[in-house]
Amino acid sequence: MILLAAAVTLAPAVMTRFGFTGFVALYGVAALAWLPLVRRSLPFGITILLAISLRLVFLFQEPFLSGDVYRYLSDGRVSASGGNPYAYTPSDPRINHPEIRSIYPPLAQLLFRAVHDLTAWRLLLIVADLAAIVLLRRRGALAYATCPLVLFEGVANAHIDLLAGVLLAFALTPRSAIAAGLASGLK
Repeated sequence: MILLAAAVTLAPAVMTRFGFTGFVALYGVAALAWLPLVRRSLPFGITILLAISLRLVFLFQEPFLSGDVYRYLSDGRVSASGGNPYAYTPSDPRINHPEIRSIYPPLAQLLFRAVHDLTAWRLLLIVADLAAIVLLRRRGALAYATCPLVLFEGVANAHIDLLAGVLLAFALTPRSAIAAGLASGLK
């Protein structure tokens, strides 16, 4: 657990210092440290505490693998100011392919409009992620809570896929088929 936490905490600095190759090596360390946790469980309160701690590491960090979140935030600002994110090309230099108009569906655009600040967006993702851990409470909560892929792509890079995944997890429970439709509406 300590090795996994160290790898997660050091990821942004390693990416800055050693580039993508350094990150891949660190990701390998994180994945190897995570594997023994896949079949283990801890008291639920400790699992939640670990999940929150590992996610808060990234709350104020700049994304280090993908700039997709900057498109979300840009689309949200345009929409919140009364503009149409499908009718403009962004000028933010952090956005990949600024020559392309938004590709995100209307449900995602509604979320971007509501939350178009990076820290607030990450907080939304963390809350959704914690809901997924609660859904997995009986089985797999620790594995999900400490999964490097979820931490790096979902939280650190703030991908909307995290929300879609949480909605799909909810849809697989007997609670809501509507969640499956919402998940598809995000991506």
